Amino acid sequence: KLFYPPSFVGVSTKQKFLVKNESRVPVEYEWRVPDKYKNEVSFAPNRSVLQPNEETRLVAVFTPLKKKEYQVNVPLFMRNLFDQVKSTIGFFSPGSGLTLTQENVQGLPVPKSNKSITIIGAGSDGLIEISPMNLDFGTITVRFTKTLSVVISNKSKCNLYIELKMMQSSKDQDPNKAAVLQQILN
Repeated sequence: KLFYPPSFVGVSTKQKFLVKNESRVPVEYEWRVPDKYKNEVSFAPNRSVLQPNEETRLVAVFTPLKKKEYQVNVPLFMRNLFDQVKSTIGFFSPGSGLTLTQENVQGLPVPKSNKSITIIGAGSDGLIEISPMNLDFGTITVRFTKTLSVVISNKSKCNLYIELKMMQSSKDQDPNKAAVLQQILN
C-alpha cells in the first residue's frame, strides 16, 4: 500500500519504492491502472523487464482531481520470460528426448501472475486565513523602510503552495482601472 497525505486538488505527489525480482528467471511486468483513474495515478516506468535478482526503483505519482478520498487498487501483471523450449528435454542434446514440433511449442503454458498495489490518498480544497486582511504602510519617506507583519494560516488538511504579490491600493482609484487590475490578477 502507498499512502499519500491529503493533497490540494490538481497537485501531484510522488513516492519512490523498490521492486525486486527474487526469482531465477527474467520477469516482464506492467502496471494496469484502471481507466477510471488513468489521469490520477501513474507509474514510471509503467512497463519493464527485471533480470533475476535485479531490483529497480519505481515512481508512483498521485494527482487527485476531485475533492474526495481515494483508494485505488492497481494490478501488476507479471510474466516469466523463462524459455520453455530451452528447458525441454533434448534441446541441448538433440535426439535425447522429446521431439519438438511447432504444435508442442505453442501449447507450452506461459506462466502469468498478478499482484496489486493500493493507492490511498485524498483530494482537498485549500483554505487559508490571513490576518490582517489589509496592510496600510501609509507614507514612507525616501530611503526609509517600514515593516508590517501578516500571519497566514493553513486551515485545511492539505499542504498548500502560495504566491504573495504586492499591489498598490488607493481609495480614490478609478473604478475602471480597478476592474482592469482585477481581470489581470485573475
